[in-house]
Amino acid sequence: MRFNGLLLVLTLASSAGAQGLNRTDPPLADLLAGGWEALGADDFDGAARWYTRATRAQPRSEDAWLGLQRSHLGAGRFDEALAAGETALAIDPESYWALSRQAFAHALRGDQGAARTLYERALVASPGDAGAMLGLGFALAEQGEAADARGWCERAGAAGAE
Repeated sequence: MRFNGLLLVLTLASSAGAQGLNRTDPPLADLLAGGWEALGADDFDGAARWYTRATRAQPRSEDAWLGLQRSHLGAGRFDEALAAGETALAIDPESYWALSRQAFAHALRGDQGAARTLYERALVASPGDAGAMLGLGFALAEQGEAADARGWCERAGAAGAE
């Protein structure tokens, strides 16, 4: 009986360690929900605290890193936002969400070349996405490529972009 109890303890400890959680961490879903709620209240610093806890609890959670990126963008912390986005892209380099959000962060920062490249990659991942089409159109316009920009913006409109 004692052996079974020890095995259970070791199994639980191993499982918790594999997930990156300790006994005081709430579930990842609760951390993400806390961040989302703070974002909804425009509490970007509070959201960053929630999402930072989520990234520590689950370092391979793309959602946690993208939430942290959104928090930093809302607070105008572009360097931190770009770093969080790079981590999300490292987790899944072909993720539409990571690509499009990183493109948006670069666009806000004024780096339209990087935004363009990332929006193009996002459109490979999700070819009919109106948001990525519109973002690409804006990036092209900022780079002085009016005809191509207009084409992408028209495609975005046809695809349902507002």
